[in-house]
Amino acid sequence: MRANTRRFDVDTVYPVAKIALVLDALAAEGVPKEDVLKYAGLSEASLSSPATRVSLNQIVDFYRYAAEYSRDPHFAYHIGQRFHVSAYGMYGFAILSSINYRQTMQIAVKYHQFAMPLTAIEFTENNGYGIWLLNPVSHPRIDARLYKFIIEMKFGIFLSLHRDMIDLFFV
Repeated sequence: MRANTRRFDVDTVYPVAKIALVLDALAAEGVPKEDVLKYAGLSEASLSSPATRVSLNQIVDFYRYAAEYSRDPHFAYHIGQRFHVSAYGMYGFAILSSINYRQTMQIAVKYHQFAMPLTAIEFTENNGYGIWLLNPVSHPRIDARLYKFIIEMKFGIFLSLHRDMIDLFFV
């Protein structure tokens, strides 16, 4: 039997969309785009290609860079609010294809690792209330500052996605 050889820095399986949005926000704050691209090991052209994939380590490194160089204390949360369900490829399409809100939540939980690799999520209901649990995944390079950045960004993303879903199901 072969041992598990998966390494965080080898698997380039995640879309580059989140990095592109964060990069644009950093550039809007005056952080030179070329510096950020060099740090991330990406080119300008790769950011607009749907074929570009990044590793979990690249995402972690990039978020650490953003947390360090942004001047906005609420940067992660504000960035999270820029994400919309239509930016999530097939995952977003599956969510948009749901027949009701409950099914949407089931799909979001079941397949979220394809779009949000740094957090584990759960959704439960209790007395008519929906309850979300967000927990960053265990990763040797996530410290307290990055943990806070990830959680704040996820809250912003969740708010944005819920607004998209409310528009879809309740308007």
